[in-house]
Amino acid sequence: MPSDKYKTSSIPGLGINKLHCVVVLLLMLFATNSYAAGVPAATVISSQARVDMTISGSPISLFSNTASIIVDELLEHSLNWQDTSNVVVGAGQANAVLTYQLTNNGNGSEAYSLSVNNTAGGDIFDPAFTDIYIDNGDGVLNTASDTLLNPGINDPTLAADASQIIFVRNNIPAGLSQNDTGFSILNASPRTGTGPVATTYDCDGTLNNGIDGGDGCINPTFLVDAIIGNSTGTQSVTGIYVVNDVNISINKNFAIRSPSGGNEPVTGATITYTLTINISGSGSADNVIVTDSICSPGPYPTCGDTSYVPGSLRLDGVSLSDANDADAGNYNDPATTNLITVDLGSVTAATPTYVITFDAIIN
Repeated sequence: MPSDKYKTSSIPGLGINKLHCVVVLLLMLFATNSYAAGVPAATVISSQARVDMTISGSPISLFSNTASIIVDELLEHSLNWQDTSNVVVGAGQANAVLTYQLTNNGNGSEAYSLSVNNTAGGDIFDPAFTDIYIDNGDGVLNTASDTLLNPGINDPTLAADASQIIFVRNNIPAGLSQNDTGFSILNASPRTGTGPVATTYDCDGTLNNGIDGGDGCINPTFLVDAIIGNSTGTQSVTGIYVVNDVNISINKNFAIRSPSGGNEPVTGATITYTLTINISGSGSADNVIVTDSICSPGPYPTCGDTSYVPGSLRLDGVSLSDANDADAGNYNDPATTNLITVDLGSVTAATPTYVITFDAIIN
């Protein structure tokens, strides 16, 4: 006899029985795109048949009983590594961050258990797990405002179709070599349970493999059973660290020459800006581009306070043209950007310092 958790009724005279309704429901569940919530769990789907006829010249309408189904919860979720490339770290670095996104693709609210495995193999080193933070919605790790995960206490709960950014922090061992890699695997499982596709849990959390446990989870309480979807209840995604022990810093200074020969910041004074880029460590960095705006920074930059002095851009004392041509620098190209740009290319500590200078006049 089929389980009563499907909340179905036969319709006399129409040949529709409980078994057919069960089969149709399962087909509907697993034919649904796993990336859409679909009909919310606990939704009551009801229908009633009608027969219209004429007997002895009189119109008559007959109605069947109402067939009702309460939609079960589909446990379906996805987990993705969000960093666009391997996360560059230095040997001995503390609290290196990997970023993941957890999405509830099911049709009901669900809490998820999170764990980290750093010893699966296939890499050069094993990161040392530190902690997990739940993002507050801005997508940037801030330990003061994001939530430190306490497993089993404050596991993230996601509504249907909702997503959550997860940050995993690990310490990187010392003594590593250039381009060594380390894997950190984040696991996410629904708190309700895991298992093969179509594994069913009673609404009291009891594994029943499709056999109703008689727990009384019926209408009108709308407590429903949960069925494992195509994700099998567990998702595991690998984030990757790569060692590149290069450290780059930039510092900006200025000197003022007023028209009177002093250093007062008055109209007509010339400001010489100096950008110093320092490189250390055994690694390298590619496509290093330095930019600086003539405009004042901020959400509403002011571009009329100073004016760039044409031809004043220099790299390590060598003049660069303002045009976007064969040398490493340019100014205001394309027009209206008010930027000086210097392309340093690939850098290593073999050249530990680059110095960029340019002039601007106070209007």
